[in-house]
Amino acid sequence: MTRWNPWDGLERMARTRLRLAGIGGRLVERPGGAVHTYDAPGRGPRPPTILLHGIGSSATAYGKLLLGLRRHVRRLVAPDLPGHGFSATPTRLPEPAALTAEATAIVDGLLDDIGEPAVVVGTSMGGALALRYALARPRRVKALVLCSPAGAPLAGEALQTLRAQFAMDHPRAGHDFADRLFAGRPPARWLVGRAVRDRLSRPIVQSLLAAVGPGDFLSPDEATTLAPPTLLLWGTAERVLPDSCLTWFRNHLPSGVKIEQPEGWGHSAHLEQTGALVERVCAFVDRVAPPPAVTADGGSCPQPAGEAPSGSHL
Repeated sequence: MTRWNPWDGLERMARTRLRLAGIGGRLVERPGGAVHTYDAPGRGPRPPTILLHGIGSSATAYGKLLLGLRRHVRRLVAPDLPGHGFSATPTRLPEPAALTAEATAIVDGLLDDIGEPAVVVGTSMGGALALRYALARPRRVKALVLCSPAGAPLAGEALQTLRAQFAMDHPRAGHDFADRLFAGRPPARWLVGRAVRDRLSRPIVQSLLAAVGPGDFLSPDEATTLAPPTLLLWGTAERVLPDSCLTWFRNHLPSGVKIEQPEGWGHSAHLEQTGALVERVCAFVDRVAPPPAVTADGGSCPQPAGEAPSGSHL
């Protein structure tokens, strides 16, 4: 008998709500399996924006952020990483380096379709993948926004502590982790806790965490070469990643990287601080990549948003 999972139904409902709001989903065929991607033309002048989610999460978790950003940018794209959300799970579970390579290929394909550099936003593991992409493809990243990014080196006790948070080895583990994800009390804590435990218990999540090693973290030499304009947000209520990660980023990212610590923000700012996050993203993009000038008649001259690319639409 298939175990009842309340989150699957809620995630499908959330996808339907996004579709009704004009943010459609499509499937992109990849060698490792189909990748589900939210894709929608925007209503604003700022560059196209790609969002990368964290481990065990999905692009659907960015729903509020997608709706909030849509009126400010020319196009929005948010893929489900392999084995997450509505994307297929690879037959062979990837190690961290393989996932990074696949995420890079996915973003390459999205940008090939978009036809211009984009703003890339990443949270947690998605932040680490966004950082890796910006290091590998600096000319394709108009601006980089990192929210509580992973990727800073962890070893010994610090790495074991992080793995222990994700262990999901007792009935309340999901609720305990949900408490770390949010600065305040999680909404519908019982349901969120069950969903978290289900998602983090999945083989792809546990496999990635078990396989991560020293070579999967950024090195100081790599970090210093980061070229795109970058905003790093690390809330004062961050409780998933240790503060030593923020210290490492401060010490090794280029001096031009803007680092902010918003008061009271936790690991899930895209859920708890959606409006404020939208404002910070837009303000940063306006500073480093100003939108098109207003014309004499009061209009603006952004590049056309274009239609969502062809594919299997859901």
